[in-house]
Amino acid sequence: MNAQQNQIAYLKWLAKEHPDVYRQSIANARRVEQKSVLGSLGWINFVIQAVAMAGSAVMQKKQIDKQVSAQKKALLSAEQQAAADRDVAAKLALLDANTKRAQAGLPPVDINGKVIVATNLPTPPGLAPYASAAGAPSSLIPGVPNAVTAVGGAVALFLLLRAFRIV
Repeated sequence: MNAQQNQIAYLKWLAKEHPDVYRQSIANARRVEQKSVLGSLGWINFVIQAVAMAGSAVMQKKQIDKQVSAQKKALLSAEQQAAADRDVAAKLALLDANTKRAQAGLPPVDINGKVIVATNLPTPPGLAPYASAAGAPSSLIPGVPNAVTAVGGAVALFLLLRAFRIV
């Protein structure tokens, strides 16, 4: 898998495991995308922006989770507090690790460190057009459909053969 496909897998994982962070990341990336003038390469920019925006959303989530955890501690026993703290810390560590992996173009991993296969994750509706673009074969000339490239090549070949009086 290439980096964009791995980043799409990360965004799918993020939508499943941390929907609030995902929604915020996608909304911020859409705002950036609307200002983009990249045309057909816009989906790549969107994916990169969504992963970058996830990094800042992760930091915000950490702060909120710390505040909520502090409020809940008052209501729990010491043993329950310790278990809740370990659970929150593990989830945030995994979220942080997967965000860094996505920024490096690597696929997400589960809590045991095993790579999560993107096909096992549902595609959220907001990500569907980008996920299909990431899985599509790339064109020979960026931004030009392969059919146009093939027709242009055939015409060039015909003209070349005609110039040498072979046809």
